Formats: sequence, structure tokens, C-alpha cells
Amino acid sequence: MDELLQGPDLTNTLIGVLLRFRQGPVAFMSDIKGMFHQVRVAKEDVNFLRFLCWPNGNINTELAEYRMLVHIFGAVSSPSCATFALLKTADDNQMDYPADVISTIRQNFYVDDCLKFVSTEEQAVAL
Repeated sequence: MDELLQGPDLTNTLIGVLLRFRQGPVAFMSDIKGMFHQVRVAKEDVNFLRFLCWPNGNINTELAEYRMLVHIFGAVSSPSCATFALLKTADDNQMDYPADVISTIRQNFYVDDCLKFVSTEEQAVAL
């Protein structure tokens, strides 16, 4: 039985991101490398991400129990948690960055992929 809950769907719709991506003459893409692994699991929740493994791959030893401290690809809860962290980071830093940076984070990401259009190459580089 899966004990993890999916959480709210905070992800922008793929069709919305793709349609906005095609609106301007200069388009670019970016990716947050290892996004799920950059989001820590709350201490009270690490027991929900336990796994067993033989130390050093030696099947003749007793199994060791481990807990994931970051979100993992494939867990039903990871996309919601990672998207929440991304949006929270944008909210927490909105006074430190230009409005177009914050709106790009809020509107042009599909999980860890950003698809964005701008009017000029200079705007793309600046963003």
C-alpha cells in the first residue's frame, strides 16, 4: 500500500506552458538540475521514504535501513513538494529580483523545465 499522498497539483499545465512558449520571436529553455534532490524532506516525514539495502551490495550481510532526506524521482509526492518549494522560493525572494524573473518562475515552469519567450535575444540573456 502506498502511504504517500500526491498533494495538491501546483504544477502549471503543460499545454499552458507550451502555448505561452510559442508567443514570441525568441524562445529559450532551461532546466533545474536534480530538482527533486534539491528539496529536503521534512524530518517528521523521512520515515515515509525508508528503504532497505545491503551494505556495499553484499547480500551475505544483514540488510541496513536507510531514509531519504531529499525527494526522489518517482515518488507520488515529489512533484507537488518540489513545485511548492520553487513557488515558495519565488515568493520569498520577490523583493530581490525583477518582476519578470518572478513571473517566469510562476508561469513558465512545468515541474523543473522552463519554456519562455521574449522579444529580443538581449532580454533572454538578461532573464
